[in-house]
Amino acid sequence: MSVSGTAVGAPRTESGRAARRRPPRATACDTVRVLTRVLAPGVARGVVTPRPWAGRFALDRFADSEINRLRDRYGLGPLRLTVPGRSVALILDEGHARRVLSGEFPPVGRERRSALAHYTFGPLPETMPPAEPPGDVDRIVREEIRPLAADGTIGWDEVRPALRRAVRRIVLGAGARDDDLVTGLLDRLRTDANWGYLRRRRDPVRWRFLARIRAHLRRAGRDDLAERAPHLLAELEDAGAVAYRTLGLLAAHPDALAAARTDVTYLQACVREARRLWPDEPAVLRDTRRKTRWDGAELPAGTTLIVPTVWLHRPARFAPVASTLPPDPALRTATSMIKSLIDGYDVRLSGAGDLSPMPRTLHPSELRFSFRRSQL
Repeated sequence: MSVSGTAVGAPRTESGRAARRRPPRATACDTVRVLTRVLAPGVARGVVTPRPWAGRFALDRFADSEINRLRDRYGLGPLRLTVPGRSVALILDEGHARRVLSGEFPPVGRERRSALAHYTFGPLPETMPPAEPPGDVDRIVREEIRPLAADGTIGWDEVRPALRRAVRRIVLGAGARDDDLVTGLLDRLRTDANWGYLRRRRDPVRWRFLARIRAHLRRAGRDDLAERAPHLLAELEDAGAVAYRTLGLLAAHPDALAAARTDVTYLQACVREARRLWPDEPAVLRDTRRKTRWDGAELPAGTTLIVPTVWLHRPARFAPVASTLPPDPALRTATSMIKSLIDGYDVRLSGAGDLSPMPRTLHPSELRFSFRRSQL
């Protein structure tokens, strides 16, 4: 099977060129089923910032069976959806998913731009390589997070404020440590970003947010970071949520916890596994810039490709595709946060069992941990 060129054995025209054909198109009824059973649950959960209540209802529990039904009916796709005025295709095949995630298509497409525009400033490039945080990540995270372990039992309500203080220090400088307002403004804007272009931008809130960011950066001598700062604030806080879920996995598996204390590479793999089990975003979206061929079938330029992560990240056959490390700054922050809490402590889940069976969704607010000084 080829995903980048003409399929082997593709039909030929008299001129010798591969015959052009379109991928299968879902009926209007099946398109509605995709929207309601596969995509809508992810939107309800939160495209940019998670809504805690959504996970409790397991809204995505029908996604696996629905996508398998579509594969049985239409084949491996890509499956074109019947959306008026748009060319949209659902990715159903492992090889196609690898191609979408390979970097061939710019990661900042129409939907992502509309979401980011709610809380970012300046032009958005098609590719956004991770920027190195200006602050000392390891030291700052340890100073803010480490004291929590001495409290015995902690939950997300205790960890999140400490994480936010650390993130503000890392990105905006020491003077922003206690500025809860700047984080509150970002929360409001990221909540709006969940709706993308369906919600009007709140420019007064955006400019107030930008003014506070610029004031902190000016004091810290980091004026050149103004456009990148909102991205870093969001990325590093999201990394903290990934770290907290990873801590849940480690606390449920003492042998893994012991290995993670001494092997940073293993700890990073645990972060990757937590991110695979509970992906940050409900779907990966990419826009094509030209006509593309998929096993002999052709999609027009401007097609939005959808890879539903809630399905992609779960089946074992897709694990190699899904298990990608988060951006370096986010991975460093997650790793530092976990190490700050597990070094010298035995960690146990408090009131959450052993995460068995593994929940489909896991919001940090559902986890509490008890800490005890290690005897080693």
